[in-house]
Amino acid sequence: MHRQTNGRARVQNPAGTAPRWAAIIMVAATAAALSVAACTSSQGAKDRRFVAKANAICGQATARHSAHPFPLPGFDPLHPRPADLPAVGRYFARYGSASATTARLDALTAPAGHQREWQELRALINQAAANGRRQITVAERADVAGFEQTVRTARHLSTEINRIAPRLGFTSSSPCGQLFG
Repeated sequence: MHRQTNGRARVQNPAGTAPRWAAIIMVAATAAALSVAACTSSQGAKDRRFVAKANAICGQATARHSAHPFPLPGFDPLHPRPADLPAVGRYFARYGSASATTARLDALTAPAGHQREWQELRALINQAAANGRRQITVAERADVAGFEQTVRTARHLSTEINRIAPRLGFTSSSPCGQLFG
């Protein structure tokens, strides 16, 4: 097991799997996003279908990411070693591209009563995707200060996403919550 701190709690990851923060940082891009998950029983059928579609998209991204272990056990994203950052950048560039997932989430249409929340959430997801692209760039250049800033930005965006997602009927226990929460 690999022990890692994600800013909220100490987390242990099975050997050979990417630390949870790697998903947060990397896909702070995809939707650092949607902390979406299982819908509540009080939701209508349209809401449940919407949540299920988003979770299916996030589930595919989670599976792709989980199949590729993070290359640097013990990596501390808030205190990275410059020599480690190029490998982190390559890993994120190869396995953390948010473009396809973001495009698929963009194609979803929220139920009528949730258009405003979905637009707000999508704006945060787009910010997270831009931050993810910046993170790859600064990591490839071994820019420690720039990388640390993208980690702080990813955490802030994740907090905002987690604030909005429940209004759409999402919780943190779904595939999207596992990936971005």
